[in-house]
Amino acid sequence: MSVPNRRQRGNHESAVVRAVDGWQAWQRLLSLMAGAFTAPSRLLFSELVTAWVVLPGRHTITRLWQTIDDGRRRSHDAYHRFVRAGKWEPRTLWQLLGREMVHLFCPVGDIYLARCGAFDA
Repeated sequence: MSVPNRRQRGNHESAVVRAVDGWQAWQRLLSLMAGAFTAPSRLLFSELVTAWVVLPGRHTITRLWQTIDDGRRRSHDAYHRFVRAGKWEPRTLWQLLGREMVHLFCPVGDIYLARCGAFDA
């Protein structure tokens, strides 16, 4: 096995820093959405949505549940209960997420929205 030269080590270290920064950014995004959930449902949501992001293929509750670390995950039924009857505010979630997306992708200037007529009465 060859010893990586300085340039190769720099690229590897840079990738590790980006991965850490990515995890921190993900945690920040989850914390921004916390206001839409009660404390118990916030944790369930965070675990499910993180599993959703990292899991390739079909996204069933059972497969998501299997992805969550054994030491951290709740009972299988808890996740089904959360999806079916969890306490959270979708409107608040989308407001929080929307504000963050605007801040990240269009911090200055106008935003033009297009809409379809699918929901017109």
